[in-house]
Amino acid sequence: MRENSVVALKAHVALNVNNVEQSVEFYQKMLGIEPLKLRPGYAKFDVQNPPLNLTLNEGTVARYLTWIFRWLRPMTLWLSGNAGWARDW
Repeated sequence: MRENSVVALKAHVALNVNNVEQSVEFYQKMLGIEPLKLRPGYAKFDVQNPPLNLTLNEGTVARYLTWIFRWLRPMTLWLSGNAGWARDW
């Protein structure tokens, strides 16, 4: 790496949307680029300036709440079994 070079980290933003097709149209116009990846229910934009990975994920609120609770339950069990770390910290 050169002495005067700047390293910029690329932010990652994931948006939950009701309709990926409509959202892709909007972000194509706003960003002026085509999505890098496009699948049913999913799109990814690789924005160069500012450095950004923008993903659009289609689904209902219930779908995301189900995913969150599936993730939280094991974390809660893990934390309850490892509660000593907070006390010791």
